[in-house]
Amino acid sequence: MPQTKPSTPPPFDQGIFLLHYNRGREAFQEGRYGEARNELEKAQKMAQVGERLQDAYRIAKSCVTRDDLICITGSIFVVAQARRAWAARHPEAFAADDWVFQDETAGEIVPD
Repeated sequence: MPQTKPSTPPPFDQGIFLLHYNRGREAFQEGRYGEARNELEKAQKMAQVGERLQDAYRIAKSCVTRDDLICITGSIFVVAQARRAWAARHPEAFAADDWVFQDETAGEIVPD
């Protein structure tokens, strides 16, 4: 009997893409064209990829409303860069002695 590799779950953003894509397809099939267009446009935005954190953040920001949440995950380096960018915009969200203010490798800050 051949061995099969365990399947790995799809990336989170792929799941969000499929959610909007399937909602749009279903709405189109039911004749709700305005809703279909909105869902398919959301799916199209989710299909974008950024080479750098700055690019990915801009793409994510263009896909959300004021009430939505952007969740940044990845390596410790990616998350550290995101923390630095958030601290630059919202220093009150961190304790005064947080390492984010003492980091000597600040690098590029994600612009608004």
